[in-house]
Amino acid sequence: MIQKNQRITLKDIADECNCSVNTVSRALRNDKHLSAETTAKIQSTANRLGYVRNVLASSLRSGKSHIIAAIVDNIQNPYYSSIVGYLDLKLKEYGYSLMILCNQVSQELTVGSVGEELGQEIVDVAIAHAVDGIIFFPFVNSNHMAHHMIQNNIPFVQIGREIRGLNADIVRCDDYAGGYLAGKELTMLGHKKFLYIAGGENISSQTDRQKGFIDAISDNGIPQKNIRIITSEDMLRSILRKSVGELLSPIDYTAIFSFNDHMAYSVIHYLQSANYRIPDDISIIGFDNIHRDVPYALPLSSIGNPPDYDFVNSITELLLSRIEDPSLPARKVIFPVMLYDEGTHGFCKK
Repeated sequence: MIQKNQRITLKDIADECNCSVNTVSRALRNDKHLSAETTAKIQSTANRLGYVRNVLASSLRSGKSHIIAAIVDNIQNPYYSSIVGYLDLKLKEYGYSLMILCNQVSQELTVGSVGEELGQEIVDVAIAHAVDGIIFFPFVNSNHMAHHMIQNNIPFVQIGREIRGLNADIVRCDDYAGGYLAGKELTMLGHKKFLYIAGGENISSQTDRQKGFIDAISDNGIPQKNIRIITSEDMLRSILRKSVGELLSPIDYTAIFSFNDHMAYSVIHYLQSANYRIPDDISIIGFDNIHRDVPYALPLSSIGNPPDYDFVNSITELLLSRIEDPSLPARKVIFPVMLYDEGTHGFCKK
């Protein structure tokens, strides 16, 4: 007899159908050696009882859980949630389920040992659930997480950001070229004074985008002193404290390049509330082209991948081939970028 609040097992189904547990297991796998009548009866009984396959138990027998974990630090950023959503759909085509593990912490917490401990715990959760692989969005101080995956022989792919010196698969865009493109576009439009809103410290995409932006402006004869830089930590803190205006002041620049669209939208919200006209008073370019996948978002000129380059397919192919053959050499897929003109940047009118 099935006890109340007890999970339905293969034995419960076997007892109901008056057959062996092995027969039930074979029927649920659609074993062709069983009669169609037996298979139908067992599957119908399993559905009626509400049976759910124990993935962990199955993984112990087969060595495969058919679960992929995605580790991300800021699921509130539509860029990340969009990629994760598309990955979920793509992985389902190959029989995998996606588990999302969020490493997001309060911006008021100090980065360092706290971040490292939380990061290790997240990887441990993935390992404990016997995932077949990990889609990893590196962030500040996440080197230890990658090495923990390597120690435990977990196949993984880095997404969007590259941990320097780590010999592992990665799919990202050309961040330096993107920063350079934004700087070149704004200087060609006559802008002379700039604000750059930086990304997280010590992440590859931040370093490359900032360098590309500064190089483009310098190559056009404008001194680096004309670029004011706001750190990601200061920007996020000001958003939490609703003091973005104080951080942006004094507004003596005519163009803004933001490390990502997520922060650019916060800036646009403040500027418009303060009656600045975009792009007439201030031009702004972001990075990630969120508007492509989030049509209700405000139009924003942004750097992103060309539409004919499939980021999600590349991630899926790299990870599944790594799961199939862990001995493959590390591979690096770098996508080109382009500027999507959504009308938030234009000629300098000052």
